Amino acid sequence: MRKAAFVWVFLASCCVALAGTNGAMLMGSGSVQVNGSPAANSFTVFPGDRIQTSAGGSAVIKSSDALVSMANDSAIQYQGNSLIFERGNVLVTAPRGLSAHFGNLAISSNPAQSVKFQLISANGVDRIAALDGALNITDGTHSAKLEPGYMMVRAPANAPNSNTPTGRAGIPGWLTVLIILALLGGIFGGLALEGAFSSPPSPHVP
Repeated sequence: MRKAAFVWVFLASCCVALAGTNGAMLMGSGSVQVNGSPAANSFTVFPGDRIQTSAGGSAVIKSSDALVSMANDSAIQYQGNSLIFERGNVLVTAPRGLSAHFGNLAISSNPAQSVKFQLISANGVDRIAALDGALNITDGTHSAKLEPGYMMVRAPANAPNSNTPTGRAGIPGWLTVLIILALLGGIFGGLALEGAFSSPPSPHVP
């Protein structure tokens, strides 16, 4: 507990110092790369940096805007008050909302409300899960509102775009269903506290 408390105090102080630069503090475990180069366990990242974890790595990125937790075999581009998700399993917690891009989808939330959501792209399956706070999702032509407790799953190419468990899917190629924790790896909890700085079990994605 003392170690965890020290880590959070350290992260908080660093975030205050970096707030004016849109920078963030990365705390990694195992092999983590920033822009293709190995990163130290404590590393400062800035908008435009690409962060990648290996099969045995994990990372937590703490800024004044959000806490982003990356499981193993994940990659994102940090954009300050937003991120570009590439692959893997990433959990985002933001007290004032945060935007993200997942392929051709733009994800946003109410900046006046806190939000927590999970992005997964592994083993050929893509998922967007709204855990706390609603998400607004668009592909530029079609839009959908994802309420807390639901997730969008990229449908097989031959799946119909209607009669889903919650009605018509707002975005072609995606289905909206109730969250099934087993499909999200049990919600890996942000890799927070002590778990953030040891090698956590890999989130299971069938």
